[in-house]
Amino acid sequence: MLYDISKLPLPEDAGQNLARQIESGRLSHAVMFTGGQEKDRRASALWLCQALFCKNGKKRPCGKCEACRRIKAGSYPDVRTVPRDDKKKEAVYNVEVLRSELVAKSNQKPVSEPYQIFLLYEMSGIGEIQQDTLLKVLEDPAAVSKVVMTARSPADFRETIRSRVTVFSAGAAENRTSDKTLQKYDGTACDILAAVASKSEYNILIALGRIGDRRQNGGVLERMGELVRDALALKNGAAAVYADPDERSGKAAEGLAKRLSAEELFEISAVINDGLRYTDGSMNQNLFLTLMTVKLSEVFQERIR
Repeated sequence: MLYDISKLPLPEDAGQNLARQIESGRLSHAVMFTGGQEKDRRASALWLCQALFCKNGKKRPCGKCEACRRIKAGSYPDVRTVPRDDKKKEAVYNVEVLRSELVAKSNQKPVSEPYQIFLLYEMSGIGEIQQDTLLKVLEDPAAVSKVVMTARSPADFRETIRSRVTVFSAGAAENRTSDKTLQKYDGTACDILAAVASKSEYNILIALGRIGDRRQNGGVLERMGELVRDALALKNGAAAVYADPDERSGKAAEGLAKRLSAEELFEISAVINDGLRYTDGSMNQNLFLTLMTVKLSEVFQERIR
């Protein structure tokens, strides 16, 4: 095989599959590396960029030719790393940056290669507007561009995006349950999600009222978002990343996966993202709780009518 997968941090079968797709010329216009640890996802994305543009005729990527070295250094003109906005917690990519650095440039002529590669690291957490912007490139791909992304889980994205990318998993996703930052919100988050699963507006209102202090809004919503993503992963046959299977959070994710459809879970995730944006403002707490109750209830009311 022309492509050397010995340094590719993917399971052997996934690595061989990726190498075969490159060699046969059937590699998708959009590739996403998920699961495993962040460093493995990033290394896999970098390996792919080097493998596609390496000039070695025997084994690729060689890591020594000018293309390989410049890609690793981030200075190769036909590999464009789209800059993240790390100052924001829930929107790691600024929508204006995506529009100017990805959408606007996706049809530009490459400098020296047959096509250019747009490299986007750690896409999990992008909001609905960012997903809409990304979709513009994925649903109408330019012949002169490919998109290579990394993310914790494909469940972090809408089905319209997941259906347009080829996913390669680096293995079981890194276990974040050891991080206690959001686990302190488990009880409240699980109560609210249980109320959501009951599809009762009254139950949702009562459960949301348990948040109490507005300073907890962001933490509770983030924990809810994690458990909803776990529920989506479980529906797709994958393992939970954020919930502890032996604790209440694991049961909450399992309950959501059993009682709600994937479409409902995606809509709930969108409502949670909206709620996170509200926490950045000065909205009155009673108004915040009422608005969240209405939006979560509407997910089901639209289907009942």
